[in-house]
Amino acid sequence: MAYYDDIYEIAADNYGIFTRADAQSMGISDKELSRITASGRLVRLGHGVYRIKHHIPEKNSPYAESVAIVGEGAYLYGESVIAMHELAPTNPADIYVGCPRRIRRNLPTGLTVIHTHSDHLTTYQGIPSHTIPEAIRACAQTMMRSRLIEAVRVARNKGLINATEERELLEDLNGRTS
Repeated sequence: MAYYDDIYEIAADNYGIFTRADAQSMGISDKELSRITASGRLVRLGHGVYRIKHHIPEKNSPYAESVAIVGEGAYLYGESVIAMHELAPTNPADIYVGCPRRIRRNLPTGLTVIHTHSDHLTTYQGIPSHTIPEAIRACAQTMMRSRLIEAVRVARNKGLINATEERELLEDLNGRTS
């Protein structure tokens, strides 16, 4: 099936994820997308979000899927950015996704949407995300300070933040205001 081959090409480079918007841009009708899903080659993850059935999950697949399920403008938020980079112990059962718009549809268990807007966004491994410094700051009220300090040090050792960002984060976490 030619359509499925095209779908596979896109999904293979995107954690196995394929969206209705991808289908529309390729000229695949909703009816054809439903037919491919009914045949079992696509698994519906959420409204307009699918995963190819034979995709082997990668370490970051749950994060990419969560952001895709929330939709346009969504990004990995706070504690989930820390978890993705393995900077500090976090609760692996919850994935936090930030989004500037309100989400009214039902979401999978363990996916928490934080209604917020941030100008401190980037992409890590193809997943829209808070920057690491912003993610650490976002966790100041929910994670232990000692874990956040360790996250700063690990991020610096991994080359994810520079010396200036490390110093500013440590000052923020230690209560100094500038």
